[in-house]
Amino acid sequence: MPAARFQHLSARTRSAYAAWEARNDGVIQLALRWMTRLKDLLDAHGVARSRREFVEGRNAMIIDEAHAFRDRYVPDGIADAATCTAAAARIDARALDLDARTESGRVLTSQEATVTAAMPAAAAAEVPDD
Repeated sequence: MPAARFQHLSARTRSAYAAWEARNDGVIQLALRWMTRLKDLLDAHGVARSRREFVEGRNAMIIDEAHAFRDRYVPDGIADAATCTAAAARIDARALDLDARTESGRVLTSQEATVTAAMPAAAAAEVPDD
């Protein structure tokens, strides 16, 4: 975690965030691999427009989710001591963990082996040899 990015937060909040990041890194990395593979498949089939629409759609969804998160947990836009303490408590309670609280996290973690095995097989079956 870049120190300058979070230096305004309390040590307690930074510690909680680092613990969250460590717990959720596997799900995050799996999601990144999955998204990269989907983009690669679209590229391999020469469907640049579909790839661009896919990436733009995913980016818009992520931004919308980030704004909803901000509006829910930091409604006044100020990360003051009370907000940081409340955030640390939610993180410690694992209320924000991806594998425990989100549909995407549950799907990714439950299907990790299947997804990992299926991606190369799908690519080999769909991309014609030249």
